[in-house]
Amino acid sequence: MFTAEALSQVLKERHRFTSDQRYAVAFSGGADSMALLSALQSALKKSTLNEDPSEESSNRSNLITALHFNHRINPDSDRWQRFCEQVSHSLDVPILLNTWTTPRADELNEAEARQARYNWFSKVVEPDQVLLTAHHADDQAETVLMHLFQGRDLSRLAGIPARRSLGFNDARTVCRPLLDFPRESLVDYLDRARLDWIEDPANRDQRYTRNYIRAQLMPLIKRRWPSALGSICVSAANLTEANKLLDLQLGRSLERIKQDSARRLFCLAPPLRVDKLIGRSKFEFCQLLRYWVHSAGLVSPSQAQLVSLYSQLTRDQNQISDRSKDTRVAQGKISWKTMIVVSYGSHLFLIRNKLKTASTVIPCRLEQTNFAPGFWVDFEEVHEGGISRPLADSGELNWCWRHGGEKIKLLKRQHRSSLKKILQQQRVPEWERRLLPYLESNGEIVWVHGIGVARDFTVSEKSTEQVLPRFHYDPSVE
Repeated sequence: MFTAEALSQVLKERHRFTSDQRYAVAFSGGADSMALLSALQSALKKSTLNEDPSEESSNRSNLITALHFNHRINPDSDRWQRFCEQVSHSLDVPILLNTWTTPRADELNEAEARQARYNWFSKVVEPDQVLLTAHHADDQAETVLMHLFQGRDLSRLAGIPARRSLGFNDARTVCRPLLDFPRESLVDYLDRARLDWIEDPANRDQRYTRNYIRAQLMPLIKRRWPSALGSICVSAANLTEANKLLDLQLGRSLERIKQDSARRLFCLAPPLRVDKLIGRSKFEFCQLLRYWVHSAGLVSPSQAQLVSLYSQLTRDQNQISDRSKDTRVAQGKISWKTMIVVSYGSHLFLIRNKLKTASTVIPCRLEQTNFAPGFWVDFEEVHEGGISRPLADSGELNWCWRHGGEKIKLLKRQHRSSLKKILQQQRVPEWERRLLPYLESNGEIVWVHGIGVARDFTVSEKSTEQVLPRFHYDPSVE
């Protein structure tokens, strides 16, 4: 049975929240979030979370903020927003509102709507607040079944986590305290409290997999196995614990196969040694790659893509085992969203698929120059092999991006050489060749990363002040 006292017990005993914890509640106005907001306000008002019941408990509801995100999907969305405002006012709970400018309804992507909502949450949830969402036991069971039918990985089969970080490396927490309560117990609570709620007609649209499972499959399952809801939730909790043990093992394995010294510019994670990967089973390979990508705070590729990469790398094991002598690029490669996993030489790299760099010429200056979010260049002093500092500071040099066909005069050669061929010979990966700018003056290449200073711009006197460009990349900035 769901009550304010039951909610406070979950928050206090399972999640270890104290009496002065501050909460932000994702509040849509539906039955689930209505029950959560009302019960939480009642629990705090009655001081049921206080260690000392005699402590003054006035204004405990000030520990709560309701967050309403108006997707503007339904014609009644604005009316629902007004309803949420009225409810929050009646409960004496402050509310924050935001409206999403969406595409046309027929172009709407549910995942994009969810991402927009959480992007807003990440902006407004304060450092000392915990974000509560109203996912309940029925949601958990539906999620587990949906992921099972879709053939998802073990982490997805564990369903909705009871708590997680709001974002990668984010100290703030998202907590789901209703996962032990079925939806009917929440509705019963609202009936007893005589509270109304919003019914979103989209929840009855059986074109969506979750709604079909809810309307068609769950009633059949519950009739045959009355305790199925609780059993599925127990299995999900067991899988969560099993995944924690698996992650520990994967972390240890990853430490043995990653090689920080092989990291290149634009890498999102330490490269992995291919020869340490290909002897493993397909399951272990896929789990390791997924853990590797997740460790970088990124969404992993699909199972089919991971299997495809495994097949590419193991197609000819004799060739792969001698990869250190192989000059070809991309023996194995997959791409998804804005990421690429590609093998080069003896390593597997995780890099950005796209980087929004300037397409125009950028004047060179000695102070820091930004090329793209998280990508910049500055200069360091060197004793030899550099560019004359006066030249670098003269305003005569520019940063340019390769378009193909460029040639460079090398120190010990009389004629210009193909920049592309020289970069390949120096084993500069394709993504660096494509994304890194070079220095030029009046159409002549002055300096290229991985090659050095061109012949006509070398500095002969060691006493001359010399500098070299130094690129920087912060993958956490987009």
